[in-house]
Amino acid sequence: MSDNFIHLRTHSEFSLADGLLRVKSSVSRAHEQQMPAIAITDRNNLYALVKFQKAAFSNGIKPIYGADIEWVDDEDASNIFTLTLLVQNQTGYKNLLRLISRAYTQGQTTRGVYLTKNWLVDASEGLIALSGAREGDIGVALNNGNIEQAQRSLEYWLKVFPNRFYLDLQRLGRKGDEEYVAAAVELASQYAAPVVATNSCCFLERSDYEAHEVRVCINEGRVLDDPRRERKHTEEQYLKSTEEMAELFCDIPEALSNAYSIAQRCSVEVE
Repeated sequence: MSDNFIHLRTHSEFSLADGLLRVKSSVSRAHEQQMPAIAITDRNNLYALVKFQKAAFSNGIKPIYGADIEWVDDEDASNIFTLTLLVQNQTGYKNLLRLISRAYTQGQTTRGVYLTKNWLVDASEGLIALSGAREGDIGVALNNGNIEQAQRSLEYWLKVFPNRFYLDLQRLGRKGDEEYVAAAVELASQYAAPVVATNSCCFLERSDYEAHEVRVCINEGRVLDDPRRERKHTEEQYLKSTEEMAELFCDIPEALSNAYSIAQRCSVEVE
């Protein structure tokens, strides 16, 4: 069991912008693959929570609650970043509820719903944070070759989430993925910061990719063959098995074991 990989970033059908995963199907697949737990981290919402908990308990799976939070800097809102927040305990659950509620009541903009950096600082207790991979501020800095900015960002988040912040590593078949992983691992080694592997799952099977892209296009108001459309996703973002993830990150085994240890640290039942 200790060798099992746990999916900590998945977008269900309640992530209207890019999620195609049905809650019950996700939990059933985790059960089939003998995964003891699975997380659902929809974008800026917890709509799937009750349905997710019921499905998980009925399958003997531990549900991990969380969300992919989109946030902006308090002084410069031009750049939008992602941070994955996972509920560790009841305090974390209440803090995540407050953050999402605040985003919808105070963070509405013409571009969407966002948190600000200060709000995250004030509500970090009981939450485990993943850096957001290439969508996070550290990932963006590394992609731009701005190592000093990446270092400053990592130092900042390590203080906000002491012993609860992980650098998120992804290999989704995108251009630049390997360069990012190498830079992130190097940065992590400099600060003795833990890394974790995620697959940012949006659909169940590889063959669901085209249907997923249709959903994305509907949300964006574009057509599939629009040459101006940004291709943000790949066909690798399906709910991969433990064996597939182990092969993908065979060179960074701690990124796999840390996914399991994070799941062990998260324990809360919502009434």
